[in-house]
Amino acid sequence: MFVHACRQLYWAEADNGSIWRYDLNTLQSEVFVTNLSSPSGLIIDHQASVLYWAELLGRIGRIALDGRGQETVYDDPSSSPFKLSVYRDYLLWIDAAGADSVNVLRMGESGRVSIVPLGDDRTLTALLVVGSNRQLTRGEQIELIITAFIEFGLYCFSVQ
Repeated sequence: MFVHACRQLYWAEADNGSIWRYDLNTLQSEVFVTNLSSPSGLIIDHQASVLYWAELLGRIGRIALDGRGQETVYDDPSSSPFKLSVYRDYLLWIDAAGADSVNVLRMGESGRVSIVPLGDDRTLTALLVVGSNRQLTRGEQIELIITAFIEFGLYCFSVQ
């Protein structure tokens, strides 16, 4: 579940393969994206006004928040992306099959993925990438704190 600054709430329903949107101003809900394979891991790129999601069959998709331009940005049936984060023109995710590394895709470089190993025996259960040029919202601060304590470890990555 994710809330956008324009007072819109987004959530995925894996069972029916859809993403829903609820407008907190009009109190109306609608199906936003359909025909997906168990969508999860929703994340919004606020600068680009784009919603990203992961799918069970190794796909990552995106759509503009105005409902235009739905596309697949990553497709590898051997992977299982499930936690996403976006920073500048980088898309990062954890793979359910191997949560001991972070996958990094630079947008525009189709299919090219770098894998950053964590270097220890721990598994990553959440991912939040924060740039120094942006202040965290209250919700993101809480999410970051929860993420840091899930396994009593905090992982930091620097993307330059």
